[in-house]
Amino acid sequence: MNLLSLAIYLRNQPVTISITTATATDIPAIAELEQHYYQQEGYPAGFLYQALRQWPAALWVAQNENQLMGYALIAPAQSEQGSAAEPWLMALLVAAAGRGKGIGRKLCEAAINHCRGQGQQGLWLSVAEYNQAAMQLYLSLGFETIELRKDFLGPGEDRLLMRLALQR
Repeated sequence: MNLLSLAIYLRNQPVTISITTATATDIPAIAELEQHYYQQEGYPAGFLYQALRQWPAALWVAQNENQLMGYALIAPAQSEQGSAAEPWLMALLVAAAGRGKGIGRKLCEAAINHCRGQGQQGLWLSVAEYNQAAMQLYLSLGFETIELRKDFLGPGEDRLLMRLALQR
């Protein structure tokens, strides 16, 4: 389902980027993008196929014709007591050619709108302190920094936890 289109310039040429929910045919390109940026720490195709099966309306891609420009993934959460909790923006990744062109913002907005449509009260994410571009994007969308969590993604992998209040 095409959620929206975004007109941008790539290599000084106007192109249209479509934001759609992902399909199984998108998974190899998403996995390749993950591997390109995160090497062995990137999400493998098997995980991405499983995410698509479990949360089919929560995985979006940004594409220029058939070229993947980025993706976003929302994952449900549960409290330590086992009850449902606010979801997480688990992944937001834009290819180098699409950075600084509004693609990350549109993917994030698709995720936010999905969560609002589900009646969620908030949306969480974690981001590395050194990722200033991502932090600026999230702050501009209304996310607030909640805390710095040491070793959040393993030893030495500290992350800022951010939350967006969705219900106004």
